[in-house]
This record gives sequence, structure tokens and C-alpha cells, in this order.
Amino acid sequence: MRRLFEAHDKNESLEIDLEADRVKAETAEEAKKKAEEARDINTSALNVA
Repeated sequence: MRRLFEAHDKNESLEIDLEADRVKAETAEEAKKKAEEARDINTSALNVA
């Protein structure tokens, strides 16, 4: 029975880690998109000038 609880706890821990990694990936993707948008805006501004 103890092993079952340990396996359950480990599974919960892995799920938490997976969720944290998913959030980090989403955050990184959002930061990349914003950086690309800023670059595009700067490029447009330089082309106008």
C-alpha cells in the first residue's frame, strides 16, 4: 500500500513539473512573438525614415 501512495505522490509531482514546463514554454513563445513584433515595428520605422 505504501508503494501505491509513493507512486501517486511521484505522479502528482511529475504532473506539476509538466505543467510548469508547459507554462514556461508558453511564456517563452509569447516573449518571442513580442520580440518579433517589436523588430517588425522597428524595421518599418527605419524603412519610413
